[in-house]
Amino acid sequence: MSEGGSEESGGAVGLPDRPRSIDRLPSDLRASYWGFHDTTYGQYWDYARDALAGSDADADDAVDAAFSAIAGEWPRMQSMANPEGFAWKILKFRIEDVRRRKRPEPMDLTTLEGGTDGAAEDPYEDLTRRITLDQAMRHLTERQRDVLTMTIRLEYTDQETAVIMGVEPNTVRTTRSQARQKLTRLLASETHHSDGSTS
Repeated sequence: MSEGGSEESGGAVGLPDRPRSIDRLPSDLRASYWGFHDTTYGQYWDYARDALAGSDADADDAVDAAFSAIAGEWPRMQSMANPEGFAWKILKFRIEDVRRRKRPEPMDLTTLEGGTDGAAEDPYEDLTRRITLDQAMRHLTERQRDVLTMTIRLEYTDQETAVIMGVEPNTVRTTRSQARQKLTRLLASETHHSDGSTS
């Protein structure tokens, strides 16, 4: 398989198999790589599965490919100011690689619905609400969507989310607050019809 791409591309130039280059590294780098792998694999997989419409197989493909790319970049990553952030970018590119190979699937509209008590009584109203939420989510930044997915849908703590994304916990809190405020405004504006009446 082709080797990893540039830092700007997150190494995303194909879907390699399990990391092989890591076996050629000095023992201390191998140990640190496997430590990082063991710490983040489950969380990466949860995020990838959620992003890939709940497909276990697609999550396996994306995360295995991401760690193959990370393994190839691991020596260089040791001198980076934010290796966790770089690894997160690689994962995101690999998820997109898997998406491009497949037919487009509808977004999982339950991303922000953790803690709700079952479906709405009226299926039409429930569908309408989900479509409205999907449209509003598309207006958020990528970071805002990621933070909401991880802290609400996947129930990661702010600290866990910060480590995964390579940011500070305060950034997670600020981003989530901004995303919620924006969603509130967007959803409120959707309740008004073009004739000025409310639903």
